[in-house]
Amino acid sequence: MLGKRSLKWGGFILFVLFFIAIGCSEKEKEVVQAFITPDITLSDTELPIGSPLEMSYKWMIDAQMPPLQKDYTVFVHFLDQEGDLVFTDDHAPPLPTSQWKPGEQVEYVRTPFIPYSPIVGELKVKVGIYHIESGTRLTLVGKDEGKDKAYLVGKVKLLPEDLKGLPVYKDGWYDLEVASDDTLLKEWIWSQKDAEVSFVNPRRDATLYLHAYSPVDYLGSPQQIALYLNDQPLESWQCTSSEDFLRKITIKKERLGQENWIDIRIEVDKVFIPVEHIEGSEDTREFGVKVYNLLLKPASATPAAKR
Repeated sequence: MLGKRSLKWGGFILFVLFFIAIGCSEKEKEVVQAFITPDITLSDTELPIGSPLEMSYKWMIDAQMPPLQKDYTVFVHFLDQEGDLVFTDDHAPPLPTSQWKPGEQVEYVRTPFIPYSPIVGELKVKVGIYHIESGTRLTLVGKDEGKDKAYLVGKVKLLPEDLKGLPVYKDGWYDLEVASDDTLLKEWIWSQKDAEVSFVNPRRDATLYLHAYSPVDYLGSPQQIALYLNDQPLESWQCTSSEDFLRKITIKKERLGQENWIDIRIEVDKVFIPVEHIEGSEDTREFGVKVYNLLLKPASATPAAKR
């Protein structure tokens, strides 16, 4: 008799625990309402593939919003006319969301490069905030066309690649490497200890973009990188971690000179030799920096990207 009663109570407890679990699961799926308004400005509405796009972020946090308890990730989706994803610039904001305060604004700038793809035409730019582990998206304040918590912040028209301003790689470079993931091409080129590239002189103020990677983690100590313009020092800095970096250097028209071409030289103080750092490697090449994008953007002109 006692055994039967125990079984009945055991079944009842399991029944209760089951519904508690269901309730908790449903609770985890509840919409998270965040009174945050995204205000994102795009530097261009039309630009060739391979070019940089300056994106200025401003997250406006309502004074009545409870502080976020977790660190969320920002997703940035570039979608074609059919709504298919072309590329992304997902990122963790410089100030973690758990430190965002009610009534304040969080501002920063990012510069994604338009990847190489066969797609030209208008893309929609949508952003949102989500938790990378659970996938939960925050409900923000803005235009949510698909009711998927992805908010329209602008549009950009992709143009064919601009061939007029392509850089010419001269001495000190290894072969271009390419990887493809169905529609997009990812390209990079390794420099040697000393490498040179030339650009057509735009004869006006310009910005030099260098998007690259330093193999500091293999070197075991910081790597010093120096840039020279027509053999004159342009800028130098020290890389302390193996993270992709982007340098944007403004160059005045007077520094470019009167020649038809200008030369940019990249020099590093130490190189990465795979055979010395990677077990099983037989690669004896001497790598300086891994360059993803290197281009010169004239002021008030459409830039040309590395190819």
